[in-house]
Amino acid sequence: MWGPVTGGVEAPGSGSAPAGPVPFVSVTLVFYEENICLHWAAFSGCVDIAEVLLAARCDLHAVNIHGDSPLHIAAREDRYACVVLFLSRDSDVTLKNKEGETPLQCASLNSQVWNALQTSKALRDSAPDRPILLEKIVSRDIARGYERIPIPCVNAVDSEPCPSNYKYVSQNCVTSPMNIDRNITHLQYCACIDDCSSSNCMCGQLSVRCWYDKDGRLLPEFNMAEPPLLFECNHACSCWRNCRNRVVQNGLRARLQLYRTQNMGWGVRSLQDIPLGTFVCEYVGELISDSEADVREEDSYLFDLDNKGPLWAARQPPASVQPPTPRPPLPLPFVPRPAPPAPPITARLPVTESLRGVGPLLVLGASELGTGPPLLCLWSSAPPVRTRRPLGTHSACPARRVPDGEVYCIDARFYGNVSRFINHHCEPNLVPVRAFMSHQDLRFPRIAFFSTRLIEAGEQLGFDYGERFWSIKGKLFSCRCGSPKCRHSSTALAQRQASAAQEAQENGLPDTSSTTADPL
Repeated sequence: MWGPVTGGVEAPGSGSAPAGPVPFVSVTLVFYEENICLHWAAFSGCVDIAEVLLAARCDLHAVNIHGDSPLHIAAREDRYACVVLFLSRDSDVTLKNKEGETPLQCASLNSQVWNALQTSKALRDSAPDRPILLEKIVSRDIARGYERIPIPCVNAVDSEPCPSNYKYVSQNCVTSPMNIDRNITHLQYCACIDDCSSSNCMCGQLSVRCWYDKDGRLLPEFNMAEPPLLFECNHACSCWRNCRNRVVQNGLRARLQLYRTQNMGWGVRSLQDIPLGTFVCEYVGELISDSEADVREEDSYLFDLDNKGPLWAARQPPASVQPPTPRPPLPLPFVPRPAPPAPPITARLPVTESLRGVGPLLVLGASELGTGPPLLCLWSSAPPVRTRRPLGTHSACPARRVPDGEVYCIDARFYGNVSRFINHHCEPNLVPVRAFMSHQDLRFPRIAFFSTRLIEAGEQLGFDYGERFWSIKGKLFSCRCGSPKCRHSSTALAQRQASAAQEAQENGLPDTSSTTADPL
């Protein structure tokens, strides 16, 4: 499998570097014997293409199955220009492959390449006390090939190895029966013959409209503050697999990297510019019930699928358990529809309300609404539960409540993907949105992260854990996101405590603002 860049670097006489940016899929693909494009550029001596690859953040320290870095290969093939380029980018001249050879030992004795490597090694050895912060790759792909794009892990801060205390999964998994409704006859589906961009698409109508543009990004009018539910086309639809209304189900497409931060443990950053409204990744983990979450001591990776607030807010952890990065819930999205004249359908629900206690979900067909396709609606009271199969060819999504009233969450502690490492940020560049595709069981949405603005290459990803999170966890630690508008730093906390103390003094109330938070 050869990409355009790999094909271009295979032959030394292929000419100059390709015009325009290198497609990110070609930069990150792993080929024969786990060589990446930069290995092939070093092998053929294409220094122009090597520069383009490095500009696209191709990993200079990647090693193949023999432990050879691009510098090893350039030295062995006597590619002087590539060796000089790699050394200028701080390539490690002391790195040993599986045979115990350094790049210097791979070069021909007294050759021009050997002299360059020897000089670089001598300069390094002459200043042993000089701090050299080399970014070491500790894993070529934490996803082990389960994602479309490799996710490398690097560390330039300390000697911490790549996290290995969990199993990487690319999709939500279960360890006990969840009884998710996957009956294909219960799916709402479209009969589109176009790309599902028209207003007649049934799946788009369930989401109010199709919120994706031709590039698969959210439209500018998408409500980032109160995101609606996204219903993507599914396997019951008549449209093609590449229709416009399929984005989250296509999986990870952005080039991401797990890296060691200076003061927040592990974090995730982008290796490419990500435009506004782009799907970045999904929060993936183990689907568990609320009652199961109650008995788990570690709540650092819980993401509530209910809408009543974070699970830990109702369960204070033991004093010995202080999770470093608990995950917040999402506010309740809704499906805004103009109120029909007949049945009493609710107006917009408050974002903190839950489907529990509000009333059962109903599917209203053409006979209830007069015209149009069936719609998912919420009742303001609790009429008898009923499932109606609407007129026409579309099957109604089952409108039933959970018999035991159980709610669910995602726990990424033992099973998860790259999103389990995304930190909180007071000025987030990601927003979580509930999405449905392979099923429409509203108890089990998939959590998709979309960019809220342009994310530049090298920028750390983050989303807002929410005020309810910090109202509890702010007593244990403070935020270190570094934002000028940080609301939960130790400084901001001290200012709020001082204001509360002054207000209490003015009102003649006892001072209760003495609680302090430890830095995170």
